Amino acid sequence: MSAEITLLWDGVPYHLLPEGVKGHHPVFPPGFVPSRHTHPAYHLILVERACCTLRITGCPPLLCRENTLLLINPNVEHRFVYTDPRGCMHSGLIWYFVDAAGRHLLRPLQELGGRQGKEARRPYAAVVLTPVQASRFRLQQRECERFLSRQDPGVSSVKFFNLVTLGMELLWGGHWQSDRASGGESSAGALVDQIRMLIEMNFYYRHFDLRYLAEELKLNANYLNTVFSRETGSGIATALRNRRLEYARELLKNTSHSVKYIYEQCGFSRQNYFAAAFRRESGMTPLEYRRHFGNPAPDGEKS
Repeated sequence: MSAEITLLWDGVPYHLLPEGVKGHHPVFPPGFVPSRHTHPAYHLILVERACCTLRITGCPPLLCRENTLLLINPNVEHRFVYTDPRGCMHSGLIWYFVDAAGRHLLRPLQELGGRQGKEARRPYAAVVLTPVQASRFRLQQRECERFLSRQDPGVSSVKFFNLVTLGMELLWGGHWQSDRASGGESSAGALVDQIRMLIEMNFYYRHFDLRYLAEELKLNANYLNTVFSRETGSGIATALRNRRLEYARELLKNTSHSVKYIYEQCGFSRQNYFAAAFRRESGMTPLEYRRHFGNPAPDGEKS
């Protein structure tokens, strides 16, 4: 993938190269302990679901609870330990900065973020985000991942760089806290952003629906659905169902949990409705999707 984004550091231009064609978006089962490893890449990781422990050689263990945003710098030996019985989901990205001769930039990203002294030399940085901040990161991460999968170098590298920049703002900046509805953004656009963030924060709850949204925002349900449909081209129920199905695909690809466990974790109340919606969306049953893209089905589970 050819890079379109160039960073000038100490007078040397470096290209931004995402690792692979996808964002970093795995699900880890409890008890999974990967080996310590190191490579010349930058990691920007949001602990999206449950918690885990980051172990970096020479540093005390760091407990990363839900919505912790982490930066791990290049050539830092590290591993994660997963003990939460719910499993743990990460959402983020891995990338390199490479010069024309193929040399990797190995400087701590804190330096680019304006940190100085001891803070600039730390092997990692971490901050616990608010639910709204975490939702903003996840939404932009999935947008980035969609373009990376299309293998469109120009657009995908811009999307990727935007996500890197957002991560830096959340870790070290303050201007990201300004009202997103200011600066000319329409009130309808701001409302759609609120709805999307609430969907992102709550889609896995069975009780979450249009009525819940209306109560949370203290607005009429029909009005909300009309505005959302006009701005996005689809209704709120469709957006909610699509997010739940998207998460189901992630679990089918990356875990060996049963279909029953998965549809419950995604906010569906009935397996037959989940299976019908999944087949209508993807053209195959959940187990056919798993066999094609993911892990084998648990023993005894049939199509």
